[in-house]
Amino acid sequence: MKKDIAFSIPIYALIINTPIDQASFINLLKTELQAMHTGSINVSVSRAVRKLTSTFNMTVLEEKPERASMYGRLVSGAHVAILLKEEGGKDQLAVAAKAKEPALSESLIREVVYLFRK
Repeated sequence: MKKDIAFSIPIYALIINTPIDQASFINLLKTELQAMHTGSINVSVSRAVRKLTSTFNMTVLEEKPERASMYGRLVSGAHVAILLKEEGGKDQLAVAAKAKEPALSESLIREVVYLFRK
């Protein structure tokens, strides 16, 4: 008897830490990474960056007390970005996941929010 087996691989397992210069990153945000999904997490920017870079293997392009931006590339070559911004008070962050494909940005934001659940 033959049985089908299904695997669910998280998006972050497919991200390659890839250096990128600031100008190229900004260009990607303005042109290619048009799909965006948002969420919120309750943690400081610095803690979020540490956890995201270690778990999601992303490159940090900017980190300030009130905001941060990170970049990664999937093994398929697709670009992704995570943007953090303090909103509503200390340790309350708005998170945006950007990608070319809406399904990719949606999956990525779900994984980010899940990572920081309490």
